[in-house]
Amino acid sequence: MDVKEETIMKSGDILKTTHVWYASYGSNMNPERFYCYIQGGKPEGSTKTEKGCRDHTLPVEVRSLSLPYEAYFAHYADRWGGAPVFIDPNRGDKHSFFVCYLVTMEQYLDVMAQENGLLEVESELSRLVNDQTALLKGLYGKMMNVGTMDGFPIFTFTNPKRPEVESEFPPAILYLRTILKGLMSQCGLSEEEAADYLLSLEGVSPAYTRSELIELAVDAQEKIR
Repeated sequence: MDVKEETIMKSGDILKTTHVWYASYGSNMNPERFYCYIQGGKPEGSTKTEKGCRDHTLPVEVRSLSLPYEAYFAHYADRWGGAPVFIDPNRGDKHSFFVCYLVTMEQYLDVMAQENGLLEVESELSRLVNDQTALLKGLYGKMMNVGTMDGFPIFTFTNPKRPEVESEFPPAILYLRTILKGLMSQCGLSEEEAADYLLSLEGVSPAYTRSELIELAVDAQEKIR
């Protein structure tokens, strides 16, 4: 696996590429949830049925990574009934876990559109790639190119600005369980490690205790089995 966090593919090459790594750091780390964005369907714990991508083909490959972007919970997501997770758009000392899916560029853009409640974003690709300050409407309106892996660019998306104060809304318990599934099934974390990771993120404590998160992780692990 050849990961180059500092190597950002040139915009002209990005516009020509057929596949990209979509680096997920929230509920999409759980493939069961992410595949609802690909093939359509209603994820467990969500109130929204996703329409899916135009191309329903599942990812070519799935890998896990740790990248130097701090994850945190903020704002409010109607589909989950609580604060969703984002990453700080600025690189830092704190690393977060990511599950990366090798998908087509079209699929990545369709997923980004669904995350932001938009009909499509493909028409915005050139602007997003060539202008680092370009934004879409929606909570996840900032597209980020965070490196390359095996010759393909690694993309994710987040909120353009981290709030200065913590969210008044805690994350929903079913949302956290979905993330825990991804951390354990794809990143290889134990129940305790997955719980401790979530507890370290801004917006989780004091709404949830370590024992509550471990119990939730145990429940999630049983459902994985």
